[in-house]
Amino acid sequence: MIDPDDKISSRQLYIMIISILIGVNTLIMPRFMTEVAGVDGWILPITSGLIVIFNMYLLVRINSAFPNLTFIEYSEIIFGKVLSKLLSSGLLLYFLLITSINIRLFSSAIKPFLIPRTPIEILLLSTLIIPAYLIRHGIEPIARFNEYITMPALIFLAIPLLLTVSLPHFDLGNILPVFNSGLYKITQGSLIGYGASSFLGLEMMYLLYPYIKSSDRDKVLSATISGITTVVVIFVSFVAFTIAAVGYVELGYMTWPIISILSSIEVPVLERIGSLFIAIWATISFTTTLVLTFVGNGLGLAHFFNYKEFKQLILPGMVPPYFLALLPGTIDKAFRLMRYINYIGKFYLIILPIILFITFKLKGLDKKVE
Repeated sequence: MIDPDDKISSRQLYIMIISILIGVNTLIMPRFMTEVAGVDGWILPITSGLIVIFNMYLLVRINSAFPNLTFIEYSEIIFGKVLSKLLSSGLLLYFLLITSINIRLFSSAIKPFLIPRTPIEILLLSTLIIPAYLIRHGIEPIARFNEYITMPALIFLAIPLLLTVSLPHFDLGNILPVFNSGLYKITQGSLIGYGASSFLGLEMMYLLYPYIKSSDRDKVLSATISGITTVVVIFVSFVAFTIAAVGYVELGYMTWPIISILSSIEVPVLERIGSLFIAIWATISFTTTLVLTFVGNGLGLAHFFNYKEFKQLILPGMVPPYFLALLPGTIDKAFRLMRYINYIGKFYLIILPIILFITFKLKGLDKKVE
């Protein structure tokens, strides 16, 4: 099942982590970060990032004990067959749901700004079919796509455009005083609120470890921490700049805060800044769907059903996300559905790694592996 030539380096893992986290959720992040923490919304990526780094440390430790197995296989050793099947099924269901809501939000974001007359059904279909070709070629081409297209678009276009255009409108008074919302709300926002939700997608680490080059596996933890830290810096910058530009109260009335703010700013040389930004961001967000679909529909299903070849599962696996993405009739319903899906994701991101590690230690499996 694991092609020895279809593996990624630790550097490519670092880029893939950034790519899966910097998606369409970033466009709505300021609104939901300030929903609980108010003016301190920019602090949530830092506190949530620290929590996630700790959990990823635990998960990488366990993965390294079973280097040629995914969670679907080694969870049976740790939890037993019945609980393992239940948790693995839940993980695959989660990937299905998060892929569905991701493509729906992605299509809803680009439709009004770039292609308003295109039916949402066509956008959803395109968002799923286009990645299918690349996914069928394996993880290494996906990693190279992220490396050569996504990262340059992020570093040289999206971030400079946002910071340059919004910097003149930056009002430091809008993000002061620090810790005004109190420790309880910051903690609540970090664990239960959108803080932890912004790091959903890292659940791919349950399945990716065997697909990392053996020579680079000792660098997986450092690559993971570096990737999360980079994302934290980007998230803090985006949330802080949007709060500073319009204030946290105003953000609560914006569906797509970053695009709305950029669209309201007039630049003499450039017109339709919001549309330009969303066009660049569409390229970046595309990789989120790419990786989620590959991990869930490809690797996940193949390992769960013990298929030797995942390619034949890709196209059939595109059908459920398409129809599920059509279910929310409005963008508000999509946001509500996203909140419920996020609770499942937080279980796999925050809670399960701790349970997994404690059980792993109590059963003495670390000593048996050694």
